[in-house]
Amino acid sequence: MGADPKPNTAPPPSTYLSPELCKEVVRDLKGIDEVELGWLVAELPYLPEMDPALQTGLGTLTPDMDRAIYGLQNGGERSKG
Repeated sequence: MGADPKPNTAPPPSTYLSPELCKEVVRDLKGIDEVELGWLVAELPYLPEMDPALQTGLGTLTPDMDRAIYGLQNGGERSKG
């Protein structure tokens, strides 16, 4: 039998956000109905597109990743090399 899957070891959200920021968010969201909250949540994946400060780098690219990116940027052409 395989080992049990690892429990989620991510730190709690409070380690990422300051208490002051959490209080501000709660104040901003107070009174929002479920429909509007759903719309806001649906927009979350697009935030990095709207605000470049939220974009992260890919880090070290493997040769396969580099070829794939090159192909996408150049209409499917193969990279030279």
